[in-house]
Amino acid sequence: DAKMPRGMTHKSRTPPDEKYIAIVKKNALDPDALLPLLFLCTGGRRGEILALQAQDFDLEKNLIHISKSVEHEGNSPRVGPTKTEAGVRTVPLLSLLRPAVEPLIAQLPPHYYITSGEAKPLTASQYRSNWTRFWKKHGCASCSEYQYLRIKNNKPINVQYKDWNADVTAHQFRHEYVCMLCLSGIPMELAILFVGHADENMIREVYLHLKPEMVSTAKKQLDAFIASI
Repeated sequence: DAKMPRGMTHKSRTPPDEKYIAIVKKNALDPDALLPLLFLCTGGRRGEILALQAQDFDLEKNLIHISKSVEHEGNSPRVGPTKTEAGVRTVPLLSLLRPAVEPLIAQLPPHYYITSGEAKPLTASQYRSNWTRFWKKHGCASCSEYQYLRIKNNKPINVQYKDWNADVTAHQFRHEYVCMLCLSGIPMELAILFVGHADENMIREVYLHLKPEMVSTAKKQLDAFIASI
């Protein structure tokens, strides 16, 4: 069972700001956008996205089969089962995602991983570099400078380096996917299957974030109902 780390506060997580979603949609055909596009259009966990192979995409039926996950031992990827049994699922291949993955699927052997383009998944450092590179390109990453003490030729020297961090996390797009399911009127039973959770409480309590669009949609539905009675 997974538990919250000691001292970490329990709080609801939120989807990304609309500006980040707009950037992904506008640059959907940019090869560097593949990772955020996959997260946005599948609602997958990081390990599930990294484990997707060319053979998991059914272009004829517009389906994606999620059946495995990547964990990193240090920097090295290891392919194993999904987080839970409910994680094994089939999700729709959305029209926004298809043009980005179709050329890759056409040129990759079936067992090659879609995000690495190779027979092995991305390493932890490769994943982080790819994710940050896209957001840095669009001015959505911040730089921190660090220094540490290093011994060279038996002499201590201060080494400075820069570290870039994206302003948005991949997991936020999983929350956005749930919001999109709600806004588009997808039944809760299907939403549970698409997200890969065992019950609806996880979606309601953890992932479902009340967005302004939801309130607006509810207003329209209520107005229509009141007008009909």
